[in-house]
Amino acid sequence: MKWIKVIERLPDTDICVLALLDSSNIVIISYTDDKKNNLQYWKEPGYYGYTFEKKEVTHWMPLPEPTKDTT
Repeated sequence: MKWIKVIERLPDTDICVLALLDSSNIVIISYTDDKKNNLQYWKEPGYYGYTFEKKEVTHWMPLPEPTKDTT
C-alpha cells in the first residue's frame, strides 16, 4: 500500500482509513461528504469523535487487513 494524495483522490465515504495530518501525524479517520448540507469533513470513528478540517489531511491509505495469526 502507498499513500494517496487527497488532491488526487478521496476515499469512499464513511470508511475508516489511515490519514496523514500535515505530513507528521497518522490517525484512523473516515471521510464524509454530506451533499445535503454541502459539508465535507474528516472524522474520528465513534459518535463523538473529533472532526478535522478538510485541509488538515494531506494523504490517506486503506487500512491493512487484520492478521490471520491468532497465536
